[in-house]
Amino acid sequence: MTMLLLAVATATWPSSLRRPTQSPRRRPFRARPEFLWALPPVVGWFVGGPSGLVAASIVLATAWILQRRLRQEREQAALRRELAQGVEALVGELRTGASQVDSCEAAAAESSGRVRQVLETASARCRLGGSCSDSLLSELWPSEDLRRIGAIWQVAERHGLSVGDLLEAARRDLAGRLRFDDSVRSSLAGPRATATVLSALPLFGLALGEVMGAHPVGVLLGGGVGGILLVVGCAFACVGRLWTHSIANGVRA
Repeated sequence: MTMLLLAVATATWPSSLRRPTQSPRRRPFRARPEFLWALPPVVGWFVGGPSGLVAASIVLATAWILQRRLRQEREQAALRRELAQGVEALVGELRTGASQVDSCEAAAAESSGRVRQVLETASARCRLGGSCSDSLLSELWPSEDLRRIGAIWQVAERHGLSVGDLLEAARRDLAGRLRFDDSVRSSLAGPRATATVLSALPLFGLALGEVMGAHPVGVLLGGGVGGILLVVGCAFACVGRLWTHSIANGVRA
């Protein structure tokens, strides 16, 4: 009887006093970028065979090149903007009569990103007996803006000129380049949209052919001459897209 009462008491014990059991959380599925990049060629192989694989690979390579170029353009614009802010702070400190070391440190504190690291390195080397201009020239920078600043600083040190005045001229040049980049970017928005629409026109042509009953998609994915036409058409469309992008970059340069 005693054992029965203990069993009943254990079964009816308040659940809040029991040790909570945590159910394992399932991590949400996230496709890796490598899997996403490899998916179009696989789909092209299953849909159109070897010609579908080649065509999908051409389109994928073009998309990767365009994405890389656009990312580089954004990085270049961001670095140039950060450099302009850093040079502005540096000029302000130099004009107050601060030394080059103190000016670099103060400008680094007001800067961000890669520019802050560069100015901190320049001030540290200058404290050890080096030159700030040599430090700027030795940095591996993805653009020529910083090397131009370092060369201007070096000319001022060699000929005894005012570093603040020359750097102010360099700051104005950077500000003008930024304004020019912004105006060109806004002016090229329309032509780039037109190029994108023109690149998509073959798809509208294929859809129109399917509506009319010509079935061009079946011809292109059927192999033989249709497969050759599919590869050649994708190659011409991708080359045209890269060409228009190069023309736009030539205008910016």
